[in-house]
Amino acid sequence: MPLAEAPLIKPKKLYLIAGEPSGDQLGANLITALRENCTEQRKPMPDLYGVGGERMADLGFKSLFSINDLAVMGLLEVLPHIRRLKRRLQETVDDIIAHQPDVVVTIDSPGFTYRVASQIREKMGKSIPLVHYVAPTVWAWKPERAAKMARLYDQLLVLLPFEPPYFEKEGLECHFVGHPIAETVQISQQDREAYRESKLHEEGGHILLLLPGSRKGEVKKLLPVFKETVAILSQKMDKPLALVLPTVSTVADLVAEKTRSWPWPVHIVRDSQEKTLAFQSSDVALAASGTVALETAAAALPTVVGYRLNPITYLMVRRMVQVQWVSLVNLLLQKEVIPECLQKDCQPEILADHLFKLLKDPSVSEAQKASFADAMALLHPETGPVGQAAAKALQKWL
Repeated sequence: MPLAEAPLIKPKKLYLIAGEPSGDQLGANLITALRENCTEQRKPMPDLYGVGGERMADLGFKSLFSINDLAVMGLLEVLPHIRRLKRRLQETVDDIIAHQPDVVVTIDSPGFTYRVASQIREKMGKSIPLVHYVAPTVWAWKPERAAKMARLYDQLLVLLPFEPPYFEKEGLECHFVGHPIAETVQISQQDREAYRESKLHEEGGHILLLLPGSRKGEVKKLLPVFKETVAILSQKMDKPLALVLPTVSTVADLVAEKTRSWPWPVHIVRDSQEKTLAFQSSDVALAASGTVALETAAAALPTVVGYRLNPITYLMVRRMVQVQWVSLVNLLLQKEVIPECLQKDCQPEILADHLFKLLKDPSVSEAQKASFADAMALLHPETGPVGQAAAKALQKWL
């Protein structure tokens, strides 16, 4: 009599929603960690559905639609895109209901993901567990959102070590899983030198990394300011600057179009591997506020932050903000490590002055680099690598 075959284990269904490049990277790290865990435990990999970007697509993830459709920021800036966003919201909710996943994980992009979660709760009650990855900045503004998160979600995964208490006091299960930027792989000195040689055509020159944001509205506002900054800085320097602009798919064509007529050679970087080279081989960075300033810290790249919002949006936001700085490095260390030139201070003369000091005064740049190392040390979870820490937190559902 033949031996009975072992019963097949039916794969679980995991629905992921990442609406912007930083969330796409977190989603990719999570998928990689889940695959490693399933291989080690000899369990089937969950079937994956949802919305993601190019990093998740590299791992075989098929997105319901392009995340470019969600790349809108600002209270007023979103108005022209309301109809499209509503359509994508309905498509996502319908897709979740059709697939009946074992758990839905929404990653950042609160303007979109919270609405998806709210509709799922309204239509399906508590039948599907909802997990959110990347906490709202309740420590910066709108602290009442912690209670709203507790009513909406079953679990929260956070990137910063000081975040869990804000949500745990509201009864929400919360895990600090670390920030993936803290695990940035450092390239060799030989690779750095080779990259610099390919971009610098005169000995003693400097590479300036320009990071005008990952949303079209940011790029349109900041690139003209950055262009004037480069013009002023070039006059101060005794050697020419090499300009490198790492970018993402959501704005790569726009960046290329806006910089085509610049009077200096501009190298636009789209490849993720070259981006790592560019970050770790450059001399200084001028960056939009946000995650990218944390990336420059991980690369030990001296940085100045410059940012502008629509004036009305800025006034509305400023009245609600409860923190002194916008850069996470400054917040983690509770001091201004990265100069922040915001709104009326985001002027070419001011930005160029800060950049010049970082390039010409080693004591200023080295002090910033030492503080960057302190900030990165705070972002490592005790439970292991970032992706693994997040995957372990999801095990109860999968």
